[in-house]
Amino acid sequence: MVYSQNIKIEQNLGILNKENKTITIPYYFDEPTGKSRFFYEYDVRLFYTQDNKATIIGPMTKVEGDIGMGVVGGNPRRIIWSYNAENPKFDGQNVIFKIEADVHKMVFGGPGNALFSLLLPGLGDHRVNYHPTWRWRWVLQPVLIGGLVGTGFALRNQADNLYDEYGQARNPDEAESLYTQANTTLTLSSSIIIAAGVLWIADISYVFLRGLRNQVKKRQHIEKRSRISPDFETVIFDYNPNLQHGRIGLRFKF
Repeated sequence: MVYSQNIKIEQNLGILNKENKTITIPYYFDEPTGKSRFFYEYDVRLFYTQDNKATIIGPMTKVEGDIGMGVVGGNPRRIIWSYNAENPKFDGQNVIFKIEADVHKMVFGGPGNALFSLLLPGLGDHRVNYHPTWRWRWVLQPVLIGGLVGTGFALRNQADNLYDEYGQARNPDEAESLYTQANTTLTLSSSIIIAAGVLWIADISYVFLRGLRNQVKKRQHIEKRSRISPDFETVIFDYNPNLQHGRIGLRFKF
């Protein structure tokens, strides 16, 4: 099953190789079309049933090809299952294969997105990262940094008022107390404003470095998508993840 409303698995006819005791299951991902900033990778698993889905067996472990973690879409993919190594008693009667895949959505924004964080803290973060659980988490950064800056300047204003009161004080003890309070408040104000600046610079630097890393990962992703797995059948069968089973039954004579 593919955990996305917009992505399906299109599964082809299986190819039996009696000599090598393998079955090749070609498939490809029917991904959303059109321009998008998102890229997809999949964790793919293979199952089968021989009793009309009453019992689902798997995931298979004696497999190779486009299966496991980090599988990408693009060109057609294939899974090669060594059925005899997995289960010597497998007879292939009434077998129906089922491919499941967990979807990982990614963004590969480049280092130029650091300019967005220069304008507003956190704004570049969601352009170089994808947070599936809370897409608006980047908002916490401008709230935090803005809160620190606001607090820092409020304390600075309070320190200025204390210095004014110190200048007007007639009692030496009162004047000394006001002067100490003003210095302490000013130091705290400066520390908070500096902390806000450090956090802002750290966010800009992170987005820039993450963007550089994304450029490398994007090239690797595109290269993986362009790889071709040969030896496919041409007939395409629909795999409906909502029904949680394939619509093809492969009957082999072993």
